[in-house]
Amino acid sequence: MNRHLGPIFRLHRRESGLRLAQFKEIVPVSKLSDFETGKKDLTQETVRKLYAIIGMEFHAIEDNANVSIMVWNLFTAIVKSEPTADIYKKLYQQKSSVQFQGEYIIWLLGVFIYRVYHAEDEYLYEEDIKRLNKYIDYLEPELQKLFYDTAGGYYISAYDYKNAIMYFDKAIHSNNIEIQAMAFYHKTIILVEQGYYVEGLDCIKRAISLFNQNLYLKRGVMCNVLLGNLYSGLNDYAMAEQVYVQCLNAMRQLSLPNMIAIFNNLTWISLLWGKYDKVLQYANEAEKHSKTHEMMYFYKSYAYHKMNMRNEAKE
Repeated sequence: MNRHLGPIFRLHRRESGLRLAQFKEIVPVSKLSDFETGKKDLTQETVRKLYAIIGMEFHAIEDNANVSIMVWNLFTAIVKSEPTADIYKKLYQQKSSVQFQGEYIIWLLGVFIYRVYHAEDEYLYEEDIKRLNKYIDYLEPELQKLFYDTAGGYYISAYDYKNAIMYFDKAIHSNNIEIQAMAFYHKTIILVEQGYYVEGLDCIKRAISLFNQNLYLKRGVMCNVLLGNLYSGLNDYAMAEQVYVQCLNAMRQLSLPNMIAIFNNLTWISLLWGKYDKVLQYANEAEKHSKTHEMMYFYKSYAYHKMNMRNEAKE
């Protein structure tokens, strides 16, 4: 299987100023065109001859499969919310052995993915985005979609929602369930921020459905937090409470941290809802997880005030 080499060859051919017809003695133009777009394979011997003409060293698929597998393993770990440091360390060690440009672009994509999810301020994200866009043909179609989703994730952190949405809309058309699900999940974050709650509901429900196909339970909890936020934005506090409570139960079963954030959301919607007894209930639960969450004391003081419990409010 040498199909992944087609786009690499096309880029070098174009940069060399050569036309398809100039290779017709080696392979018919139509067949070479299909090879360049990743639709068909050619024999290794044929590929070797093509590469020789443009002065490019030939590598079989096994040469870059290792890096590609590492990139997919890295992404899978991110989807599952599992540790990625060991995978990234092994990937990074491959830098010195990267032998040709196509493999380097795959390697660069892996580095870019890791940096985006670990939010390293000094990393030159924009430069990598330009480089990966320029050499996008080096990547097989699904790796291209993976790049689009990751680039969108970077633009969320940069509050550039226009570019983020553009990239997510490209990633959503992936044939890979995980990429598609992550694109819907990430797009929902923007819709929540912008107050497009109805559109957000459709988006997050698609993400949840896709994640559930492979039982990505931790990622499912993250999706349900967004779902609760959406119901809260639509003033459907009963549904928001139901979803948040489900999140708490799942987090306990999965031994996930950060339950304080869910209790904060529950306390806040109870306050908006006018359910002041629930404000006290959820705020007290939150205090068991964190004694330094000052907002909980504000919520409780307001609830006591509305319940005409002046001394408690003052305390």
